[in-house]
Amino acid sequence: MIEKLLRWYHGYLLVFVGECSVERFINLCRKKQIFLWKLHKTQEGYEWYISVQEYKQLAPIIRKTKIHPKVKKRIGLPFFLHRYRKRKVFFISILFCIGLVYYLSLFIWEITVDGQSVHTKEEIVKYLSSIDVYCGSKKSKLSCQDMEEKIRLKYSDIGWVSAEIKGTQLNIKLVETNMPVPEQTVEEPSHLVASHEGTIASIVTTKGTPKVKKGDTVKKGDTLISGVLDIVGDNDVIVEKKAVVAEGEIYLRTKYTYKEKLNKVYQKKIYTGQEKKNYGIGIIKQNFFIYNPFNPLKKDTKYDIIFNDVTLRMNESFVLPISFYEKVFRAYKEETTTYSKKEAKKILTERFHDYLSKLEDKGVRIKDKKIFLQQSASEWIAAGDVLVEEPVTEYKKVEESEWRDFNVDELSGDNN
Repeated sequence: MIEKLLRWYHGYLLVFVGECSVERFINLCRKKQIFLWKLHKTQEGYEWYISVQEYKQLAPIIRKTKIHPKVKKRIGLPFFLHRYRKRKVFFISILFCIGLVYYLSLFIWEITVDGQSVHTKEEIVKYLSSIDVYCGSKKSKLSCQDMEEKIRLKYSDIGWVSAEIKGTQLNIKLVETNMPVPEQTVEEPSHLVASHEGTIASIVTTKGTPKVKKGDTVKKGDTLISGVLDIVGDNDVIVEKKAVVAEGEIYLRTKYTYKEKLNKVYQKKIYTGQEKKNYGIGIIKQNFFIYNPFNPLKKDTKYDIIFNDVTLRMNESFVLPISFYEKVFRAYKEETTTYSKKEAKKILTERFHDYLSKLEDKGVRIKDKKIFLQQSASEWIAAGDVLVEEPVTEYKKVEESEWRDFNVDELSGDNN
């Protein structure tokens, strides 16, 4: 592949000679170490490929053999540039676009938040902005580990967080304390560890060393299946330790604390049917909207704003800072209303069932649930506990010191 690229970069020729004896010509080329490739016979004669520089060395051979090659095709960068030499502006524009795309690839242009339930995406993005992480941040100045630590410190109800930069995207994944940790994929030797405090409901080990058994009580972060294997020799003596990715099926019985609030008094929206649309374009951080002066918004009317946007992207994770927007304004009037106990119970019950469905979608077994409807002066509150058996899918990297015997390595002279 590299050889083909070099040939294209320097340029090469497709050469043709008519029906004649070319054996002497080929022998002289070989003697002078002139390389001909893809030499083949055609109906009219012979064809082969040769580099531009070596073609210039054929003059003495042509004089000796009286064979006159004809160039049928010129291939490569030098000929491409010569062919389009009068279109300099076009090529400069292409180079400018390539440079611009590369420059834009050095920044974050989209932030995604996944896994949140209590906290909204807007809330998380706003907090990230307060710690200088926003669309337009330079990737080289961001630390995913630092972001993870700051989010955990800020939100005590977030038990697990992952920050990953992919292309021009910053992907934030959260797990609140009443949700299981998402399944992880690891390649480095790792332990399987408890993501919550609880009791081992079942354990089947397929790779690694089990550290607990059914019925054991564990704390968050405890190693359940170790990624360190003991290699046992004669007389049950450990002769070597080996690091692997721990594998197994473990279910941890744990308890999630659930709490959902609903304000008693709320503003009910009654839509009037009046609607207005505006269109715009966003470049980097600036949005430019086109307003219709003949259909102005009324100052004394309240509107729901529905914001639709299409962002240009080169692929799923390479986002460009150019978007097209549509703003839809829907007029409404507000009416102060109070939730009755029956209405509040219905809404909070639906939210609780949605929460249980999310747990089951993540492979969690619901064993028991006790939720009570309470009220304060201003809120209806659904609170209680959910007893679950969750699959353990959280990993912790095996440290080298856990399995490597440095003293043995030093004596043997083996540092691998």
